[in-house]
Amino acid sequence: MLPGATVVLGATPPTLPSAILSRIEEIWRSEKERRKETLFNGRLFSVETAEPKRIVGWLAEYKWFLAQRRDPNLGRILRIYPLAVTGLLVCADGVVFGRRADHVEQDAGLWELVPSGGIDGSASRPDGSIDLIQHLLTELVEETGITASMIASPPQPVALIGDDKANVWDVGFVVRTDASKATIISSFASLENREYTALEVIPVSRLSDFMSDRGPSIAPVSSALVNAAGILSTLT
Repeated sequence: MLPGATVVLGATPPTLPSAILSRIEEIWRSEKERRKETLFNGRLFSVETAEPKRIVGWLAEYKWFLAQRRDPNLGRILRIYPLAVTGLLVCADGVVFGRRADHVEQDAGLWELVPSGGIDGSASRPDGSIDLIQHLLTELVEETGITASMIASPPQPVALIGDDKANVWDVGFVVRTDASKATIISSFASLENREYTALEVIPVSRLSDFMSDRGPSIAPVSSALVNAAGILSTLT
């Protein structure tokens, strides 16, 4: 994705027949019963068209996305392709990765770049545009505990990654912080509700080896972002 690119709400959600809506509700009830927990039916940004300078989409119900994952036949009808942001967070000691919990819906137990998170309705402005950077910084605080004031320069978009298997689009950013590894780990440890089970900071000089050694245990989008042409050269 190029600097200055825009992300906007502008696509029309599909009109669903009653049979499909009933199937979605059936899956939703089943999922709540299986998990024995409260599920929140929020909104997520679904990509309709994705180009280097402009992404257009609509806000889908989370229960629709969950139903699509449980019943792939619904994918042809619902056509939900969530948009997320991923930050390649670089500190003086290296690049930050987090291990996802085993119970999460997507990429459970895998290591991913931090911060990362899906775009929801809270990221939209009154004019329908989406503030990706603000959402990325919100994820940064929630996932690491370090604040936006510790970012050395504005996050720079560097790639638009498509995960065909998961039907997810991701905008990758390089995020530089003045915080040390010790500060990041300490801030993370102080969080009451941690979204990762652990953090690791990998020296840039060892990043290629880390990706090779941990290959299957790294989330596909994070792997694709690190391996994108020219990314590593910008980190030194």
